[in-house]
Amino acid sequence: NERAKIAEEIYQFKVKNNKSVLDSSREAELLKNLNQINSGPLSASAVETIYKNIMHCFREHQQSLHQTDLASTICIVGLGLMG
Repeated sequence: NERAKIAEEIYQFKVKNNKSVLDSSREAELLKNLNQINSGPLSASAVETIYKNIMHCFREHQQSLHQTDLASTICIVGLGLMG
C-alpha cells in the first residue's frame, strides 16, 4: 500500500505536468535496468513478467484516479451549467 501512495503522488505529478499515465519508454528503461542487474536465480523473463504485472496494477490504479478526477470535473462543469 505504500507503493500505491507513491503511485498516487506520481499520478498527481503527471497531471500537473500534462503527462500521460502510460510512459512506455520509462517502463522499457526500467525493465532494461532490471535485466542488467538481475543475477538470478530468477530468469530475466521471470523478473520482467513480475515487474510488468506490478506496473500494470499501479497503472490501473493511476487510471482509476484519472477517472475519478474526470468524473469530478464533469460534475463541477455540469453544476456550473445548471446554475
